[in-house]
Parts: sequence; structure tokens; C-alpha cells
Amino acid sequence: MKQSDWPVIKLVAIAKNEAPYIPLWVFHDFGIGIDLIQIHINNTDDNSIRICKKIKKRNKNFHFLKSDSLFKESTKAGRSFQIDAYNKSLNRSKDGKDCANYIIALDLDEYLTPKNLEGNIKKLIESSPSVDIFSFLWYSDDFEERKPSSSLPFRGSTSIYRMDHVKSMAKISTNLTSCNHHNFIYRESYFPRNQFAERSEILLSDDKNTSIRRSKVNREFLYRLDPLQLEEWFILHCIYRSEAEYLASLCRGRGHNNDARPIKSNRWGFQQYPQHPSDKITFTIPKENIINYRKNYNLFKRNNNLKGKIKRARRFVANREKSLDMIISNNPSIVDTYKRCFFRTKHDSSTVKE
Repeated sequence: MKQSDWPVIKLVAIAKNEAPYIPLWVFHDFGIGIDLIQIHINNTDDNSIRICKKIKKRNKNFHFLKSDSLFKESTKAGRSFQIDAYNKSLNRSKDGKDCANYIIALDLDEYLTPKNLEGNIKKLIESSPSVDIFSFLWYSDDFEERKPSSSLPFRGSTSIYRMDHVKSMAKISTNLTSCNHHNFIYRESYFPRNQFAERSEILLSDDKNTSIRRSKVNREFLYRLDPLQLEEWFILHCIYRSEAEYLASLCRGRGHNNDARPIKSNRWGFQQYPQHPSDKITFTIPKENIINYRKNYNLFKRNNNLKGKIKRARRFVANREKSLDMIISNNPSIVDTYKRCFFRTKHDSSTVKE
């Protein structure tokens, strides 16, 4: 691989009221080989900006934008702010304003994860330099395990569940025209080579094993995968976290995709993902790796002077859950309107708690 072709990977995200998750997410992504990180902060009333400023002081390749104006512009035009934010970052790289030649878009509850929590994503690119897109399957955290608030998503052993969507990383080229929520859009005349994680023998195609521009993997393909084995690289999607954090997350809504409803309506409560029920897979991390991960994260927090800011961010989450309690108390019909979202939470009167 020529020096000019060496992978320089850019990660882009949008974030609304996700301050307590920013430090770990940034630490994790720099640790797996991401070179540049850019977060579009929007419509936030927590201390996300202060946390980002702290991280920026010591990490020149971390960038954040106050993107309220872009949000307003996108919403007024009837476009998805999320897609506009992604494309703004993509176009910056295409115009040569940074040195990125690969791009990936993730949410703050999504972690691109090596199987043993140890690895560099650049090695995957270097092993398949002709690939245009690498796609990584979603796995959810455990809906049955009621975790305490602010728990790290990575432990020695935990259960995770296979889902039917991928998130992807693309080579930046003139053939790449724009970002999508889960994958990328190319010139109509160009047929990108889309590899499934590290599996060079598997190419994803809407004609064979996916739909919606290679963002959702079909069931036939999923059932051919080993039901007990993880890929070497996958996306850990922390949907559930603790009950308090899950409920607080519902308050963020989905305004970034022009959905004006007050509740994040694309959630299904504490139950398995309904579109693809799968057997649990045990995600086991070697003890030494998890010890080193936690030690290095603690060092990252200390070096960036983040501990006090993270505590304050966690209080915002707790207060947001209390605000939701008050809203429901004043208007109980919200639980009925969004019944699926509240399934098996403390607001679900139809479920008998043990």
C-alpha cells in the first residue's frame, strides 16, 4: 500500500444530550485506530460542549461543532439533519480540508468493537485495499440484565444479541456521492465492493443478501452465520444500558430525522429486538484486556480533567428521567401512545414485576 493510500479514518456523529457517553466513546474510537473524530452537537442542554472543550485541549484530532443552525436549516428544508451533518463532514474530506480517506458514521451508543477488545481497524483495511465499504453487523447489549447506571459496556463476560442492520466504513472517492444512515450512496454507474466485516469471501449486495442500499441484512444471510460466534469486528449497540438511562434516552426524540414526536419512538422497551429475535451470544473479553481497557480509560479521564464533568453529566441524565416521570404523571396517556417504548419498564402497568 502506497503512503498516499494509508488509511486515515474519520468518524462522524451527531449528539444531543449525550454528555456522559462522549468521553468513553472518544477514548474507545481513538483506541481502535480512528484518526479523526467529529461530533455535531445539537439542541443540547447538558454539559456536552464543556466536555468536548476539555477533550479538544489535549486531542488535536478531536473536533466538535455547534450544529444548531444546521439543524434548523435541515428541518426547515424537510431534510434529515443527521444525513446533512454526515455529508458536511464527508464533503470536507472530499474537498481536501482534512486528510481522511475513509469515513464511518456512528451514534454515541454504538461502538465499533474488535472481538477481544484488542485490535486496530486499519489492519482490516490494509488486508483488503480494493474494498470500497466495510460493513459491520449490529449486536445489542443485554435486555435482560438490569445494569446500574453509568456502567461500562465492556465487561469480562456479557450476553449480546445479533440484529439485522449494519453500520459501514467507506473509502472516500469521487464515486462516493453521499452518506446514508447505515451505508453510503455511489454514482449510479458505479458498483462498490462492499465487504462484510473481515469476511473477504462475503460481499453484500441488495440483489443477494441485503435491502435498503445494503443497510439491512436479510434473514437468509443471518441464519447462515454461526449462531454462537461473533465476527472479528462488529458494532455493539448499547440500546438498553440501565433502565434510568434508557428512559432518559427516550426524551431525546428523533427531531434529527424530522420526527416531531416527543418520545424516541423507534425503541421497543426491555425486550429482544422484534425484527430479528436471535439467541444470545456470550461476548467474553480476556481478563487482561478488560483490565488494561479500564486502566487506560481512567487515565484518559484524568489526563483530560473529565471526572467532575462526567459526574455532572450523569446528574443531567438522572434529572431527565425524573422529568419524564413528571410528564407521565401529568399526562399518563403518553405511556399508552408509546406503549411499545415503555415495555417492561417501571411505567409499564401491563407487566407484572417480580
